[in-house]
Amino acid sequence: MRRTGAPTLLLLAVGGAAVAFLLELLVVNTGSAAIVPPLSLAITLAGVGAVVVALAWPIRRAVKGTGPRHVDPFRAMRIAVLAKASSLSGALLLGFGAGVLLYLVTRTVLPAGGATWLALASMLAAGALLAAGLVAEFFCTLPPTTMTNRPRKHMSEPEDAPAATHVIDDGWRRVSPKYVVVEVVGSVVGVVIVGVVGGVLWSIFQLWWIAAIAGGIILVSLISIAFEPRRVRSIAYRLREDDLLFRRGILYQRRVAVPYGRMQLVDITRGPVARWLGLADLKLVTAAAASGVAVPGLPLAEAEELRDRLVALAETRRAGL
Repeated sequence: MRRTGAPTLLLLAVGGAAVAFLLELLVVNTGSAAIVPPLSLAITLAGVGAVVVALAWPIRRAVKGTGPRHVDPFRAMRIAVLAKASSLSGALLLGFGAGVLLYLVTRTVLPAGGATWLALASMLAAGALLAAGLVAEFFCTLPPTTMTNRPRKHMSEPEDAPAATHVIDDGWRRVSPKYVVVEVVGSVVGVVIVGVVGGVLWSIFQLWWIAAIAGGIILVSLISIAFEPRRVRSIAYRLREDDLLFRRGILYQRRVAVPYGRMQLVDITRGPVARWLGLADLKLVTAAAASGVAVPGLPLAEAEELRDRLVALAETRRAGL
C-alpha cells in the first residue's frame, strides 16, 4: 500500500473547506443556526489519533527488529488501512474546520457559546489526527533498500590502509526516513503554540482578524506538514573526491559543495526527538559562514563514522596529501 501523498491531502483539505463554507451559507440563509463543531468532536479526533499511533508502534518495532519478530500480516494490513483512513479523514476534517472558522470570523456578529474557539479546537484536533495518520503510515512502511542500509566498506578503512586519502563516490545518500517524525513533531508543536496564543489574544480583544491570522498560519503549517515526507526525501549528501555535496528542497533547491580542506569543525547535535529515534545532525563549519552545511536525520552510528571520516579527510587535504 502506497503512503498518502501531499496532493491528495491538500485536495481533501481545500474541498472540505469549500464544502463547509458553502454549507454554512446555505444553513444560515434558510433561517437555521450556524453549524458549530462540538468540543466532543475535538476530543474524539485527538483520542483516535493517539490510538492509531499506539497501534502502529509495535509494527515499527518489529520492522526495526527491536520487538516481536512475528507480526500477523492481516493485523498489520488493517492498521495500515486505519492509518491511511486517519490521514485522509484528518485532512478532510481539517479543511471542514477551516471553512467553518472562516465563515464565523467573517460575520459581523459571532454566534454565542465560544463558536470560534470550538471551530479552532476542531481544526487543531483534525490536524493532530492527520499527523498521527501520517506517522502511523510511516511506522507501517518497510524501509527501502537504499545506500544507507548497505555496508560501506570505504567508510571504515582497514588499519593498514592510508589515512583516508581516497574517496569512493557511490552516489547520493539520503537521510533516515525517521527524520519525518522529527519534522512533524516540531511543526505540530508550533501549530499548538500559534493556536493557544491566537485564542488567548482573540478572547481578550474580540477581534475577528486575530482569529483569521492564527487560523491562516495554522492552515499553512498543517499543509506544510503534509509535504514533510517529500521534503525529507529530497535531503541527501554525496562524498566526492575533493568535497562533500549537499542538497535539499523541493520547489527551491539548494546545493552546496564543501571542500574537505576548508572544514574547520565537524559537530554532531541531537534534539530530544532525534535522540528518541536514534538520529543526529552533522554540522560542518568552514571559514565562510555561507558555505556551512548541516546534514540532518542521520543514524547516530553513521553520523559518528562520517564525522571521523571527514575530520581525517580535512587533515590530509590541509596537509597537501
